[in-house]
Amino acid sequence: MLLLGFIYLSNNSILLSKPKIEKTPRIEWRAISAASRYRVQITKSGSTIIDTKTASNFISAPLHHGVYKFKITAYNQKGETIGESGWEPLIIQSWSLVSKQYYYVGVGVGFEYITPSWNKINENGNSWNIYGGYDLPIQSIQLEAILDYQSFSPIYKEDKVSTEIDMYSLNCGVFYFSRLSDLFTAGVRLSPGLSYTTISIEDTEETKEYNSIGLSVILGIGLRFNMSYGFIEHGVEYKQTFLNGNDFMSVRPYLRGGARF
Repeated sequence: MLLLGFIYLSNNSILLSKPKIEKTPRIEWRAISAASRYRVQITKSGSTIIDTKTASNFISAPLHHGVYKFKITAYNQKGETIGESGWEPLIIQSWSLVSKQYYYVGVGVGFEYITPSWNKINENGNSWNIYGGYDLPIQSIQLEAILDYQSFSPIYKEDKVSTEIDMYSLNCGVFYFSRLSDLFTAGVRLSPGLSYTTISIEDTEETKEYNSIGLSVILGIGLRFNMSYGFIEHGVEYKQTFLNGNDFMSVRPYLRGGARF
């Protein structure tokens, strides 16, 4: 769990202590010599979670992961207010929470069912990919990379020509996500990249092979389930690869899983 924030009491500056990794978060501040007790107020989504007074300069708050606001008021022996802070953000994060201040790197493998449309060929293929991502300190933006392999083998046309296609690509881009709850996030993906394609066309007389390097782009939308040390993501992606003027387009539902650390 992670506690971050600053509190300011009148002319006295109170700084939260170094984050403590504990089951029960400990909120700590510098004591004011003239204060006999402090009032600690913590809210979440407008509801009061904690409203207590203490003579100590810390409390152990039984808070779960989430986004809170807190306020501390200092009183002297007469019960008079001698200083108070404003409502400050308090973000407590665990492995099951993805928020704007949560960093992770995840890797995963997936299997997709692909329906391409290319040169009047309508067939299905298979693919696998390796996925990696890293949350930026910018709210709701994640950098990601997808190493992708697509295989279409063989594809038969009415003239009995067999076509085999293998596509290797590396796409790097961003995933704009929104936290739906402590466990679920949903987002939109935009990942441009490069693809290396091999095409083998076999007819009754000979086999021709072509190699091509072209631009590619992945557009997608996904729902991610965040577990303690891993994630599962399900969604759909549209991928377009530019092959010498003949665009190769595919739409694929996917399922990915991976680790977070």
